[in-house]
Amino acid sequence: MNLASLFYVPDTNLTNHSIRASKNFNDRVMVAAGYGASWLKQDSFSAYETASSHTQGEIRTDNAYLTLNGHVSPDVSVEGHIKYYTHDNNSTFPDALISLNTLVAPRISSIDSLDYGLSANWRPDFLGSNFTAGWRRLDRERDLIWGTTVGVQGQGQGAGQGSIRAPQSLYREDTLSDEVYLKWSARPAKGWTTQLAPSFIWADKTGLVSEPEEAFALKATANYAAPEGWMVSGFYDYKNMQNSNNSFTDGDGVLTYNQDVDNTLHSAGVSLNIMPHEDVNVSANLYWVQNDFSSYLFTTSAARWTNGVIFTPVDQPNYKVDSYVFSLGGDWQYNDKLKLNGNYTFTKSDGDVASGTVQTSLVAATGTIDSIIDNTLHSLSLGADYILSEKATLRVNYIFDYYDDNAYDLLTSGVHTLALGVAFTL
Repeated sequence: MNLASLFYVPDTNLTNHSIRASKNFNDRVMVAAGYGASWLKQDSFSAYETASSHTQGEIRTDNAYLTLNGHVSPDVSVEGHIKYYTHDNNSTFPDALISLNTLVAPRISSIDSLDYGLSANWRPDFLGSNFTAGWRRLDRERDLIWGTTVGVQGQGQGAGQGSIRAPQSLYREDTLSDEVYLKWSARPAKGWTTQLAPSFIWADKTGLVSEPEEAFALKATANYAAPEGWMVSGFYDYKNMQNSNNSFTDGDGVLTYNQDVDNTLHSAGVSLNIMPHEDVNVSANLYWVQNDFSSYLFTTSAARWTNGVIFTPVDQPNYKVDSYVFSLGGDWQYNDKLKLNGNYTFTKSDGDVASGTVQTSLVAATGTIDSIIDNTLHSLSLGADYILSEKATLRVNYIFDYYDDNAYDLLTSGVHTLALGVAFTL
């Protein structure tokens, strides 16, 4: 029998402290710096933990920053920053529950991060513009501890479990990336404000496949406030992230497999706010989001920690889902005591959760249940607030939600909710 404790030790203490300072030199140069730290410590240990050589439980976090902002001219300024962050797990392995012999995934003992960059700001006499161009570098190091037990196949369930070794994992210790970006905001006409912000990231090293080896992002917004009081605004966001940096090998270290991730996210929206009367406010919103994601799928008949495990690349399935949201709402201040409000929201999501071989397998197994997303949500809410006194307000709300799932009909249903309450102000 292998004994391992799951004791919860409540007697811990958390200590935080920070210090910040800034200095202005002749209204042309501003320097700011700060440092902060925190310690989470375990104060006592059980007899079993002490016997298992678990005598230290401590997690420490430190962070520091330095920024410098200088005015070169009335229209030009520059800024530099450097930020440091470290997270250390100084706890000992408690016992047989978590030890080098039982550790499957790696333990993160520390994370050190250095973030620094430069930017320049220019305010030309052109359409009320403001330009900011900058560069940023992120350097992150992880101290990973890998288990020591090598798994063996064919010894029954759980008998051959071992530790995942570094070559058989997509997790890496280092991240090193650079980003260049541009931000342009303008006021081309009275009531108009616009902003455009493209950026590009490239990385020599990535610790996770979810970190970008290359990424391009674009954000655009536009707003207009009419003299009559109505307002309209819109936005569009685009981001494409790719990563083929990370790879792993088979159990013998002979074959190498590269993961290839491509993720594109689109989102756009427009909103309109109108006050047809001083006591009435109406708003309408329309949004669209699309997530387009693909990565390699590997299969194996053996656990990843076993000797001689061989991975078979099956396909590069694509997940692509569109979501649409439309909402219409408003409120009416009927009199000094009564306010009425209502809102209707329509949400639609549809798309394929996979493609190719994976899509074919899902359709064969469950039909459309697991292979597609096709659902609609209608939500209607009606409410009223009535002031009973200076310190009490009566609130009534009725909500009806109807969910329609074309992929899995059994999920189609509706829910009625009625809420009644009184809010008091002390």
